[in-house]
Amino acid sequence: MRDALADMPIVPRLLGSTLVLLAALMAPHAANLHPAILGFFYLTVGWRLLALHRPRWLPGRWLLLALMATAIALVILSTGLYDGRLAGTALLVVMLGLKLLELRARRDIHVTVFLGYFVVLTQFLYSQSLGLAVYLFAGTLALTAILVGLNRVSTHPRQVLRHATGLFVAALPLALVVFVLFPRLHSPLWGIKSQRAVTGISGEMTLGNLGELSRSTATAFRVQFDTTVPGPEQRYWRGPVLWHTDGRRWTADRASERPIDTVGRDPLAVGYEVTLEPTGEYWLFGLDVV
Repeated sequence: MRDALADMPIVPRLLGSTLVLLAALMAPHAANLHPAILGFFYLTVGWRLLALHRPRWLPGRWLLLALMATAIALVILSTGLYDGRLAGTALLVVMLGLKLLELRARRDIHVTVFLGYFVVLTQFLYSQSLGLAVYLFAGTLALTAILVGLNRVSTHPRQVLRHATGLFVAALPLALVVFVLFPRLHSPLWGIKSQRAVTGISGEMTLGNLGELSRSTATAFRVQFDTTVPGPEQRYWRGPVLWHTDGRRWTADRASERPIDTVGRDPLAVGYEVTLEPTGEYWLFGLDVV
């Protein structure tokens, strides 16, 4: 019976609800991903909505391959592959968009909904605010309701939502037990670099990390002086200044950055060469002579 349901043609109303929900769940990523990535995803959503009642409008195999190549190029160009978290999220988003163009039966929506759960998880890699958590909780409940609807002959919204809510309530005790008993891992999630503030090169600082400020023994940069090495009191290095804050995170003011004015040769100037460790940033550190 379940296999028969999975192979049944897609109900347009159910597919339309899935597309609208995925589009809504993707909205918070506007603050994290390049506009080209989100634009590609919403383009595929719109394409699939237009093809709800016109399956012949869906792309063929060769066009899908061309779209896939375009999507991969967008990911590489927009992320530079410097940040694994950002590149991985962008790749998931564009591949989800491509999957929408392949939906033919209810079985395909199952895969799409599970990808939607992963999209929800990626949101928490960038922010853990209360408002976002409530928004994504509602979205997760809606995704579960779609799964329930896929496995029922009757897809009345009220019945489906009631069943999904019952599943959530039944899972709460297990979730609380896991929350209390599951060990807290100090290593970054899935090998993603930690956002903990360290004494070194950083382009931002988060409020929750101020209390965890620690000294890192990792090398930030190396300096080779042309002449005598200045004394310790003269070896203060100036880096980016975190001007802007949204109440939780401080960031550098890149929009107002200007090149350093050319100055004349000071007889007391110190010549040196700075070699930075790979950071993915474009700033240099210099001796603070002010």
